Amino acid sequence: MSSLQDFMLENTSLSEKEVKLPRFKSPFVIKAISEAENTALRKKNTVKVKGSGGQLMPRTDSEKYMGELVASCIVIPDLADKKLQEHYGTLGSKVDTLRSMLLAGEFATITNEIQSINGFDIELDELREEVKND
Repeated sequence: MSSLQDFMLENTSLSEKEVKLPRFKSPFVIKAISEAENTALRKKNTVKVKGSGGQLMPRTDSEKYMGELVASCIVIPDLADKKLQEHYGTLGSKVDTLRSMLLAGEFATITNEIQSINGFDIELDELREEVKND
């Protein structure tokens, strides 16, 4: 049986990782976010729409959510930096700055790394094995 102490992490800082994209001289630095931050991003990008029978149903705009998730996880470069935003013509929007700087494949690479650092890449089979072994 596990102890409550097993769940009281001593180091609660979230991990960071460098991601090198060939077109840029310096690597991007990404970080993990907490589930509380993830939930806030999801709620921010969810609206109520009328479903069948006139009932209001939540609908998440997955493109906006993913853009905000990726932008929230990028530490370097500072996507809120005014000079960077001016350069890309995206004043006031971290997400638009990121989308303007990156090629589609680069955005996919960063997205995959961010999903990985946040634990979204754990396979169901791996989880089953862990449960069996514990």
